[in-house]
Amino acid sequence: MERQVLEEVLKKFDSDESVTKLLDISIEPALKKGENYMSDIIRVKTNVVLGNGRTIKRSFIIKKKIEGYVMNDVAKELDIFRLEAMMYNVVLKEMEYIMKEFEDTGEVIWCQLYDQGPTFLLMEDLKASGYILADRKTGLGLEDGQYILHNLARYHAMAKVLEVRELITKGMVKPFIVLNNRPFIKGIIHSGMVTFSKAIKESWGSSWEDVAEKINIPFDTLCERLKELGKLDETKFNVLNHGDVWPNNIMMKYNWKNKPVALKILDWQLSHYNSCCFDVMFFLFYSIMPSIRRSNLELLLKCYHGSLIQSLDKFGYTGKKPTLEDLTLEFERVSFLGYCLYCSEFPALVTDLMDGYDIGGVMDDGSEGGYSMDVYKDERLIDKIGPDIRIFAEKFL
Repeated sequence: MERQVLEEVLKKFDSDESVTKLLDISIEPALKKGENYMSDIIRVKTNVVLGNGRTIKRSFIIKKKIEGYVMNDVAKELDIFRLEAMMYNVVLKEMEYIMKEFEDTGEVIWCQLYDQGPTFLLMEDLKASGYILADRKTGLGLEDGQYILHNLARYHAMAKVLEVRELITKGMVKPFIVLNNRPFIKGIIHSGMVTFSKAIKESWGSSWEDVAEKINIPFDTLCERLKELGKLDETKFNVLNHGDVWPNNIMMKYNWKNKPVALKILDWQLSHYNSCCFDVMFFLFYSIMPSIRRSNLELLLKCYHGSLIQSLDKFGYTGKKPTLEDLTLEFERVSFLGYCLYCSEFPALVTDLMDGYDIGGVMDDGSEGGYSMDVYKDERLIDKIGPDIRIFAEKFL
């Protein structure tokens, strides 16, 4: 086929598939109230006319600032819309070029950003393409966990290559809010640990009293330990982390055998530069069923490490690569944060009880508000995360 003919064919195809007219529009919430802490997520459904005259349905997601919301100060400090737009327009776009450069035929793990402003993002509606949100209450199984870790490692490898090429720098993002923002630590983590400590004393039995005392860490002590944990160590394998890899930010597509075949990670607004194990730890503690994580931790870390090394080699990275032992030791170090979250926010996120977690109350009322005592008195937690709480008390407190 001659070049001119091919050019005309491609132009006609683009014209036929392009939108020429918007017929109607409807708007509905894309998530339940409280499912996203820093933004309103809205689904926009439309009927449009294409260049070839056909009428089809199209849907989009609008992510916008919540006016008058208690988390606005945090969102403003992080400049979340600017940061997320930068991740899509610079970092993730450059990763797409890297994949093409090295003929990586794998799927990208992010959705498409169409437009953005100071207080909104217009994005691809993944639900319309068959993706479903992961179940945060049940947690993910081993196969899903391995699939996500494999792809998370690919992302980290590409981030490292972009860093070497000086296309991204650690100065592009702010330090991890979970480790450095005192109001956030006080509201989300410390208030939960205070509530959990009281609940354990009241309902878990005398054998748990020493654990209850230990997890009631003084606020200033907790802040110092988290700040120390987040200090950048140049000897570690540091990357641009996503920062919030948990079920509410994970959408998966499955085949007819219910096997995962595609993955999208959402909400790139907490991206930060630090040890790659922060993303790995955050995902394993928040997303995998606790019993599966405990019994398969070595396998899960091997899965991530194998994919990381393979991807670094594929994308031409020639710097120092972490060994599996390096990764395991680093995971153990940063897991202090994971255990803190297990003693605070995690039970309220996975509870079956209604109104177990009021983000406004947590951030407004400080150490005594927001969390329901009934959540932490649930005897099912003893089997679900009790072993982790004991490990926390024995190893770190």
